[in-house]
Amino acid sequence: MLCCGGAFAQGINGINPDQWKKAVVKIESIQQRYTSAQVDMLLHQQVDTIKRLSQHEMYSRLDDLVNIKDTIRGTGILVADGTKIYLITAKHLIKATEKLTNGLETINDLLSIKSVVNNKKSNDISLMNLATNDVPARPFIFSDDQNDIGIISFQKIGYKSIVAYIKQMGCIPVPIQLIDNLNNMNTNDALFTIGFPAIPGNESNNPVVANGKIASYNKSAINFTADLTVYPGNSGGPVIKNNKLIGVLSYQKGIKNNIDAAMHPYDKANSATVTKASYIIPLLKKLQQNEKNPGFNK
Repeated sequence: MLCCGGAFAQGINGINPDQWKKAVVKIESIQQRYTSAQVDMLLHQQVDTIKRLSQHEMYSRLDDLVNIKDTIRGTGILVADGTKIYLITAKHLIKATEKLTNGLETINDLLSIKSVVNNKKSNDISLMNLATNDVPARPFIFSDDQNDIGIISFQKIGYKSIVAYIKQMGCIPVPIQLIDNLNNMNTNDALFTIGFPAIPGNESNNPVVANGKIASYNKSAINFTADLTVYPGNSGGPVIKNNKLIGVLSYQKGIKNNIDAAMHPYDKANSATVTKASYIIPLLKKLQQNEKNPGFNK
């Protein structure tokens, strides 16, 4: 079930989701579709299928493959650790398709966020100059692909103005104490998520609440499954139970990667994979170690 605006004011189990609505932001990322290795493989497949391609045709097809880009949309949650502000989301929304020459994963250069609080929309905010080869100086951190968590720090001097602006627009980050680090949940527990699903006709762009339940839970597993009505755009959004952040939405059922999401931008699903919130704090602590590096603010 989906609800917009104030129609969900009663909340779930007496929880009012308005606090969480003010902490979510819309994420948009323009990603190169294929890695260099994938481009080479696809080009060779075309050459094998279509015989006698001229050199000009080969370069034209190569150029076409290299320049295919997808617009990936999702959700992030702003979290405050004292005065420090962080954006927590799904790794797949913000990770660059191509790795660096040294093999390290890096963040997407074409990345922006937008807040929408009580119909008040911010401008698109570009997050620039995040990528760097110097790992200790990085203002972001990724989990592995299975965990699918990415965290961006707004502690760099150049990003203080971003925090001030989104707060002025009505955003209020949730305190870090609301992250459930204990995996305190069971199958059939009621929960809800808040995000920016790509629903046809949702021109308001206000955050949308979807309520559901835990469908499948295993304490030793990294992820759990939630029965929720979700769309592309919900990825990266917070999953909340009893006013605690218990997880981050990864892919919805039927979507396996960003290419699938781009090819099916309005597909609805009734369940999704959720990464447990207990993986957030250890990752955040590693990022906070980077903040102590002298090169962090350069």
